[in-house]
Amino acid sequence: MSNILDKPMESLFGYCAVLPGAFSAYRNDANGKGPLASYFMGEDLHSGKADSFTANMYLAEDRVLCFEIVAKPNANWVLKYVKSAVGETDCPDSVPEFIGQRRRWLNGSFFAATRRIWGSGHSFARRVSLMIEFFYNFLNLLFGWFSLANFYIFFVILTNSLSDIKGLSVVNSILQYIYLGTVVACFIFGMGNRPQGAPWKYKIAICIFAALTLYMLICGVVCTVKAINQIGQPVFARMVVSLCATYGIFVISSLFALDPWHIVTCFLQYLLFSPTYINVLQIYAYSNLHDLSWGTKGDTATASDLGEIKGVGKNVEAELVSAQQDIDSFYQDALDNIRIKRARVDSDEMPVKPESQEQKQKDNYANFRTNLLLLWSLSNALLAGLILAGSDTSSTFTNGSSRTSIYMMVILIFVAGMAAFRFLCATAYLILRLFQV
Repeated sequence: MSNILDKPMESLFGYCAVLPGAFSAYRNDANGKGPLASYFMGEDLHSGKADSFTANMYLAEDRVLCFEIVAKPNANWVLKYVKSAVGETDCPDSVPEFIGQRRRWLNGSFFAATRRIWGSGHSFARRVSLMIEFFYNFLNLLFGWFSLANFYIFFVILTNSLSDIKGLSVVNSILQYIYLGTVVACFIFGMGNRPQGAPWKYKIAICIFAALTLYMLICGVVCTVKAINQIGQPVFARMVVSLCATYGIFVISSLFALDPWHIVTCFLQYLLFSPTYINVLQIYAYSNLHDLSWGTKGDTATASDLGEIKGVGKNVEAELVSAQQDIDSFYQDALDNIRIKRARVDSDEMPVKPESQEQKQKDNYANFRTNLLLLWSLSNALLAGLILAGSDTSSTFTNGSSRTSIYMMVILIFVAGMAAFRFLCATAYLILRLFQV
């Protein structure tokens, strides 16, 4: 759906927020010193020269390069999506690799989402159009920030809307506690367990969220039927229109793009997996803002700069540093450490190891992670509390003036409006493409 809706929409404005490095081509003149220098700046992040914000931003180096090219001073380069191009990639084939990859993508995307444009050489009309796209991206960023609370709010509203059915009230309460318990567990997992070290914890959480989403979809279908039967009530009418505008656009735009088959083969899986993106992946990403590793295949291997020892049956194979210069350097370092320790012992000093700059940098990254994680989690908890506390969510669809009803309508209209904007822009891209040589 990103290639069908998002990329054509962004291409219409001339700025694709991210073009994957493996499948993109850039004119050399567009790079110059500025954009290309920014692209490779991330290679030096582990030296401790970057603050936490900048370090996480350059985890999305593809996004940085795209922005730097479009915003290059005194230039008017644009980025276009080529629908006819086809590429194949080596996707993560396990849950730990997938979570590690998305942690880098989510963190990098979040911090690379804002910056300058008016210093470029684009025309006034182009600058205005780019600002429209940036405003759209800002709304998406804001909505994504509160997606953790919004998904839970809708889960509670949809499940409680069927509380009039005998026996479901107790079931709904139990499922809501299971939902909250799984969210808390994801926070604990994210703070203390790597996906590679505890894959089953994350797999169980993914399965629980999928089961809860399936139940929520059933509740949503029942609510939609009610809405059709009570089409005269504004709340139900808006719900039907919003759902049709959102999911109907997926189907229509896929047909326009001549690529409808994924709707049949992948749509249900995508819906069941959507809470994993919102809960498991986002929680892990925000809980590991201090982790600046690449997160993808081959990057998590243990470094072997000083050699490597492997067990082969009953024997041991050792790969050692062979360059004479390296051997002399390591030996000299060892002698210097021995002399320092002897000097401290002779002078009756306690061997106090000074705090390294690297450790200070790690502490700064950890503090930044903690502060942002607190802000994100508490703001989402506050939103959920304000909307749900003291409200009768079972009457959300019948009492149009309640706080939950108003909030639900605002969110549904917002989602439908954003989907309609994507659809109109993507359709305009396809129409213009017909007249291009």
